[in-house]
Amino acid sequence: MSYSVYVNNGKGLVFPTMCDAYINLDYSKHNIDTNSGIWDISGSFTGQFVVTPYDVNGYGDNTLEVAVDKTANGGAGNNSSKKTMPAIADNISSNPPTENQDQRYLPNAQRYNHTMCLFHNTNMTVSLVNTTTYNQNNPAEYKIQFKLTVNGTQTTLESPSVFNSRKHHYADTSRVISQTTPGGATVNLWDDYHLQFLYNGYKVIGKEAGQPPYLNNANEYNAGWTMKATVATPTSGYDTSLNKCLITIDAPAGNQTEPRYSIPIGMEMFNDEGVSFGTVASHVPAGGIVSHHSMIFNVLPSGATIPNFTNGSKIYMPVEREPMYIHTSAHIAIAFEQSTRRMSIFYNGVEIATVKHGASSGNFSFDESDINIGQNSSLAYPNNRKTQFMGEFDSILFTDSYLNSFTSLFNTLAPYQNIKLYYDFSEGRDE
Repeated sequence: MSYSVYVNNGKGLVFPTMCDAYINLDYSKHNIDTNSGIWDISGSFTGQFVVTPYDVNGYGDNTLEVAVDKTANGGAGNNSSKKTMPAIADNISSNPPTENQDQRYLPNAQRYNHTMCLFHNTNMTVSLVNTTTYNQNNPAEYKIQFKLTVNGTQTTLESPSVFNSRKHHYADTSRVISQTTPGGATVNLWDDYHLQFLYNGYKVIGKEAGQPPYLNNANEYNAGWTMKATVATPTSGYDTSLNKCLITIDAPAGNQTEPRYSIPIGMEMFNDEGVSFGTVASHVPAGGIVSHHSMIFNVLPSGATIPNFTNGSKIYMPVEREPMYIHTSAHIAIAFEQSTRRMSIFYNGVEIATVKHGASSGNFSFDESDINIGQNSSLAYPNNRKTQFMGEFDSILFTDSYLNSFTSLFNTLAPYQNIKLYYDFSEGRDE
C-alpha cells in the first residue's frame, strides 16, 4: 500500500522542538481479512528515511556557576532557534530549572540519552539516540539504533555516532593584526580579539580557557588561565600508570573564573599545541594550604598522543560547536536479509553497522499492531515523551527485499513492485 501526504509547500513534515506528536498507522483500518502492505512483509525488508534531526541538547551550562551574568549561556541558552532546544544553566538557584518550560518538557539530565523514534512497531524500532553527556557548548550527537524481533528474540544493532557537531571554525585575515601596504605604510586590520584562539593552519580549533568576559575588560583581550608545571607540588603532568592527565592552574586573578565554574565535567581540553588532555573527570578546587585549582581528566584513548606540559602555557577549550546536521537532510536505511539473518544500518549510502540476528529460526514479520512514526506512543507518559522525534521528515519507504545500494540519497527510491509503504512528505520536490 502507498500513501500520499502533502504538507506545507513541499518542505516536508516538521516535528517542532518541544512538540508532542506522531503519525499513527492503525492496523485495524488497513487489514481486514488478510494482512496487506507493510504488514504483509515476511522475511527480508529495507526501510529508508530521509530526515533532518534537530538538536535536543540546546546550549546549557553544567558548571557550578549560580550567577546568571557569569554563566556560559546567559542562563537559558539559545531561545531564538526553532531547531534547537532552550536549556537553562544547571545551577541558577534564583530561577529554578523545574519552572522553565523547556525543563518541564524535558529536563537537561534526560536529554543525554534521549531516543528520538523514527519508526516503531512491536517487532521493529528505528531511533536516533543522543550520545552526549553534557550540553555546555555541546550539541546533541546521535547514533542510529535498529531493534528487530524475530520469533520472539530481539536483537539491537547500533551505529557509531553519525549526526555530529562541527568542532572547528576557519580563520580569515582578521587574525592578522597589521599588514604593510605597497607604499610601505602599516595598516591595522583588526584588534587583539584573535589572541584568544588556537589555530591549526586556517582552522580555529580551540578557545583560551579561563578568560574573564570581555565586558569586564573594556572589550579587550585579557589572558586566561596558565598552567603550573613545575617540580613543586601540586603540578601538572601525565600519570603513566593510570594513563591520565592532571592540570594545575596558576591561581586565577582578577575576574578570572575558577575551573569548576566554567568547565563542565566531560569537556575536552587542549594544550597550546592542540594536543588533547582528554575529557574532564573532576575538579579539585583550591582550599586550605592549596592555593591552586586542578582538573583531573579521564583515561586517554589507546594510542593517543601524550600532551606536553609547559609551565606558564595557556590552556584551551573547544570553540563554539555547531550542529550542522540541523541544516541538511540525511539518508538513513535499515535492512534485514532473511537468508543470512543479516541486520544492516546505512548512513548516506554507506553500511556503518551490521550484525547477525540472534534468532536461529523463523521469518521476520511486522506485529499485527499499530505503527508509529515520530514517537513510541505505546509507552506511558513521561516515557513516550522521551522518544519524541524533533526534526523534519522528507520521505519514508519500505520494500520487501534486502537492499545494500541506493541510487539516490536525497529521496527514497525503489522498484514499484517491491514497495510496501511509501510516504513522500515533500510532494516529490526535494530542493
